[in-house]
Amino acid sequence: MLDEKEKDLYKVLGVSWNADLDEIKKAFFKLAKESHPDSNVDQEEKDKLHTRFLEVNRAYNILKDPEKRKEYDLRLGLGNIKSEEEIGEKERRKEQAKILFKRGLNDLNRGNYWNAIECFKICVNYNEREPNYLSFYGYALALSGNKRRLVEARDYCQRAIQIDKFNPTFHTHLGEVYVKANLKAKAIQSFKEALDLDYDNEYLKKKIKELSSSSNGSKGGVSGLFSKLFGKKS
Repeated sequence: MLDEKEKDLYKVLGVSWNADLDEIKKAFFKLAKESHPDSNVDQEEKDKLHTRFLEVNRAYNILKDPEKRKEYDLRLGLGNIKSEEEIGEKERRKEQAKILFKRGLNDLNRGNYWNAIECFKICVNYNEREPNYLSFYGYALALSGNKRRLVEARDYCQRAIQIDKFNPTFHTHLGEVYVKANLKAKAIQSFKEALDLDYDNEYLKKKIKELSSSSNGSKGGVSGLFSKLFGKKS
């Protein structure tokens, strides 16, 4: 949460909350030039310009760094400060979650799974009833390669389905979690449920065919590790 006296860094640079790096750079260089003390101004004006330059420089150094920006966005999203448009705290947090969700999707598509996990986790912390946040968080956890978090990944995906059982993406994500856990029968079941909702999806048809062929009539061939991890809960 921001301190009451702490300025909104986006306002300092005069950019929106979803500004990209190029916009932030342009704003910084423009403001840095404007706030550079001129030799012809008096000392009081120089001091003001110097203070302004420090503010602009600090804002730029934080917002240009992806990790620092994420941390700052979290603090900003949970803060009490109102924008000039008098957006309430709830609306601001909602907007911040949307922005972080988009960043998470970009990280996910680029294979930056841990960055995506951080973004989606913040989104879930904001709204645990938003199925997109839950499902993509679980999906990212599964893709991260940390097998010890597969149960957690499954639980988040299942929570998303409980909220919206007619979204094929959520069933697909759950199927991918089961694939990572080598639970082939459960993966096939989830992919079939997704295909029932999206019957022209060639990816789902391919996955079901591949898993059915590789299982060779078995029930999934789950290792001892995943039997213990997943327990009796499906």
